[in-house]
Amino acid sequence: MLFQFIFRAKAVSGDFSIFYDTTQRFLSGSNLYFPKNGDVGFAPTLLYFLLSPLTFLDRQTASNFFIIFNYILLFLIIFLLIRFLPPKQTLLVLTVLNASFSIRSIINNGQIGIVILLLQLIYIVLLDKTFKNDLFLKSAILFILLELKPYLMLPYFLYLIIAKKKETLIVLFYAFLFELIYFLINPTSTIYYYFKLIVRRSQETGKEIDQSSLLYLVNGNRIIFIIYLFLILLFTFKNFPQSEKNRTIVLFLLAPLVSIYFHRQDSIFAILICALLLPKINQYFSALLIFLLLHTGTFNAYFLVQLLFMLFTLVLLIPLKKSIGLFVLLGLIIHSALVNFLYQDFGYQAAYRLWTPYVFLFQLLVFIYYVKFNKNDNFPAYTKRKFIKG
Repeated sequence: MLFQFIFRAKAVSGDFSIFYDTTQRFLSGSNLYFPKNGDVGFAPTLLYFLLSPLTFLDRQTASNFFIIFNYILLFLIIFLLIRFLPPKQTLLVLTVLNASFSIRSIINNGQIGIVILLLQLIYIVLLDKTFKNDLFLKSAILFILLELKPYLMLPYFLYLIIAKKKETLIVLFYAFLFELIYFLINPTSTIYYYFKLIVRRSQETGKEIDQSSLLYLVNGNRIIFIIYLFLILLFTFKNFPQSEKNRTIVLFLLAPLVSIYFHRQDSIFAILICALLLPKINQYFSALLIFLLLHTGTFNAYFLVQLLFMLFTLVLLIPLKKSIGLFVLLGLIIHSALVNFLYQDFGYQAAYRLWTPYVFLFQLLVFIYYVKFNKNDNFPAYTKRKFIKG
């Protein structure tokens, strides 16, 4: 990922450029979500509020600063992993995260997925019973998550409402307070206008090639989507774990699968859970998850060297049979060559449409396996320093 920073230091990513422009509109009082000119930033207002200090810098410097900030957050994630996992498994998790196309895409495009993953990790750690006086801290983290990625947090927040948790009232207070601040800065930045934008966007998701939601994959067929929602929610209800920590993890994994919007970068939490599961699951199932994890549309020497290194590391750490590792490598090379062929002959969108279903399938498989594995809250502790306690 270091090479990505060197490359990105020379150019501003498209997504961050949109965030930067939208933040300037937010501060100037211009129409935030429905501008007459310029691209629309689809993130909630809190992101632009937090990015406001960066507008004092030029666009390129702000972009570099944001990338560095993402790397700092990655180091914080590493610190958490080192604290709760043994060295060998920490190395496995870091290898999986580094190999993930979603992680690299987040850094390349100046997205906020690393922020979301760190906050989710901290929140899960705080669910441990040893943290007793953390109600306001948990509520603050939950508020930020809900503001930055509402479609990823809505199932869990609804669960908290049904369970009558105190956090919901504090989150609603935070939301009211920040809505007032947004209105004072820019009247067009309130949640009313954001919901108008989401309604419009939900009708245009078919135009976004990064989409991995089932509704998008079935070409907007609502009947199929409703049947699927019923089945997956029924499956979740019947296998819902008893511990609060496992319930949280299950609902974090479920959210992208039931949303009408699911960007490939939103699989980052599932990637972490996958890394924790890999040493414990069937070798062939591991091979399938690794294939779905490492798939990419690039076909060059850098890609081959990267794959060889990542697969070699995974083969040693899981441990994965060499024959299975070579089979995965062959499949990835063939698949990547096919994607590259589609890209060269039919364009970028054709290539994307081939590999976006893999993100959904990866998320679904990790979710199903984790739910079934924890049906009786018997998720094994990897070490005495438990990261996920049943």
